[in-house]
Amino acid sequence: MTNSNRPYINEDMSRVKTAFSVILSCLFVVTGVSGQDPAPTDSLILPLMDTEITVNKYQHTEDKKSGLIFIVLHHNEQTGLRVTKQIVKERGGVLYEVVSTRNGRPVRDLYFKHNGSEYAIDPNRLFTSAGITKNLRKRHCFEVLTEGDATTTSCSWDRPRFEEFENLVPGVQRFAESILKLIKPVKDGAIVSVHNNSNYGFSLNSYTHGGAEWRSSERGIFFGKEDVDNFFLVTNEELFNRLYGKDPSTWDFNIVLQKKPPNPDDGSLSIYSGRVGLNYILIEAESNSGAVRQVQMINRVIDAFRSRDSGSQD
Repeated sequence: MTNSNRPYINEDMSRVKTAFSVILSCLFVVTGVSGQDPAPTDSLILPLMDTEITVNKYQHTEDKKSGLIFIVLHHNEQTGLRVTKQIVKERGGVLYEVVSTRNGRPVRDLYFKHNGSEYAIDPNRLFTSAGITKNLRKRHCFEVLTEGDATTTSCSWDRPRFEEFENLVPGVQRFAESILKLIKPVKDGAIVSVHNNSNYGFSLNSYTHGGAEWRSSERGIFFGKEDVDNFFLVTNEELFNRLYGKDPSTWDFNIVLQKKPPNPDDGSLSIYSGRVGLNYILIEAESNSGAVRQVQMINRVIDAFRSRDSGSQD
């Protein structure tokens, strides 16, 4: 890349940042609240091996109408976090934010120490023992083909031997259990996990035939005009029907129904919830262009649960 190209790149980045600022400002018009970021109502400290992880709680009113527990697991997905904080402030409810930073910046993975070594794990891949082991190996090891079909495993950053990752599983499981105790919904309530993605990555296409998640997909409704980055995923038919509504002609979102267990075990909260019978809703949206859409999706979930009891939407 030559120096002559750099001004155009900087100009493009400036346009992206400006557009993103406009989108964020629109969020608060949609929700009807001020743009001031709400402060946590409580901060909890949970041990993860030899490290302490902060989990912030936002609860402005006790939301007995909906029974929804929101959670943002990936701390680098700040668009979804800010959107959800504003909506919880306006409409009530509970939100948990798992905090993970690196050099003062929000990051996706959780970093933790044990016996002097540091490890990283995806906080949405630690809800089953198999998921924990797979994710630690993925983060820190890679296979090297040797003679014939034999393989050896090398671990980055001077990590312990490959097999020793299994020794970390009980400690990580205890952390996951602490999270699950916080977010366990009341009867007929649901866990709502809010996520952001980006173009050309995880999307609705991941659940179509040949996609990375297609074996976990029972069926879906794909709204033709909707960006494939914006979609719901639910763990059971009742949730699917509740969100889809009595009049399918009015539906204007993408939605996927996760297959019943057994499913490929990636340790995710959706797979765990499906296995133990928890109501779970994933709200996935593109971090920039889908931000306003994510507001609408969260509000749609709240409306669907509150109308169950009142017979009408707020």
